Formats: sequence, structure tokens, C-alpha cells
Amino acid sequence: MSNPEIRDRRAMAGITDSLSLLKISSNPQQHLGLPGEEPPDLQRLSTEREAFAGSPLPTRRQRRIAARIPGRLLSPMTAQALTGLLGERVMKWTAAPNRFMLGRRKWIPSWRFQSCENLADAFQLLDSAKPETYGMGADETRCFWAKVQIGGVVGEGRDRSRPRAITCAVTRASGIDVDHVG
Repeated sequence: MSNPEIRDRRAMAGITDSLSLLKISSNPQQHLGLPGEEPPDLQRLSTEREAFAGSPLPTRRQRRIAARIPGRLLSPMTAQALTGLLGERVMKWTAAPNRFMLGRRKWIPSWRFQSCENLADAFQLLDSAKPETYGMGADETRCFWAKVQIGGVVGEGRDRSRPRAITCAVTRASGIDVDHVG
């Protein structure tokens, strides 16, 4: 078939020479001819796209960090999850799979730093938090308590385990809400 024959057949079918692009609505229900508004999850996605117009979309790690807003209830929390969060926020380490990146090409396995179980790690956490004041003690029921003040915020922790009491106090003073570590 030659070009003039193709043009003639396209003209008979009602197709013009210039390609016309169909405008498709951003609302899939309107595009399909269905009544109603855009579902809430699609509205959220469109507002996220507008918010990040001109900038790259956030990575999974950035979204995970953004979800950890100080004062937001994150409990009940496991000791492992709490240790990972404190390693990033207080110790200024980067969490990687099964390890903490310390910087300068150094790392430690995540099982090596256990602030809820090891007293030396709990004191290392306390030193890295740079508290304005802190106090520790025990009551007559052999329950340990710790009180830490960081940046004007006071955090208190009570537990039968001394490292866990220190870790809970530093956690609360850092703006992370935990009822108990389980």
C-alpha cells in the first residue's frame, strides 16, 4: 500500500493526519465513566506527587525516619527495635542489616550493642546522650530507677534491670514514648 492509499483509508475512517493525544483524566473513575470521587488513597498519592514535584521521591528509609516523630507512641517495643532506634538517634550511628555503621569504615554487629541487657552499653548510651543531669538509685523492692534530663526534657525509667531502667530514661528524655520494653 502506498502513502496516498493509506491517507485515503484513514480519511474514510475519520482519522486525521496529525496524531491527537487523548486527554485522560487523573481520576480513574471519571475516565471509566463511573460517578464518584477519587478514593482517599489515590488522593493521598496525588498530594504526595504534588509535594515532591521537582524533587526526587523519598526513599523507604526517609519515609521510615519521617514516621518516627518525637512524642509519637511507638510502644510496646521490642528491645531490638528500641536499640536500633537509639543507635540511630542517640549514638548517631547508621543502622544497616544486622549491624551498626559507626563511621570511618567501622561497624559493629547489632548483637554487640545491647543497651537493655548490658550495663556497659547502657552507660555508653547515657554518655552519648550528653545529659544535663542524671540520677540513679534503687528502692526497697530492688527496683532500679533512673532520671535523665536532656535539653530540658526529663525522662524517667523504672525496672528490675538497671540497664533497662537507664535505657528507658534516656529513651523518654530523647522524645521517644515507650510504656515498657518487652
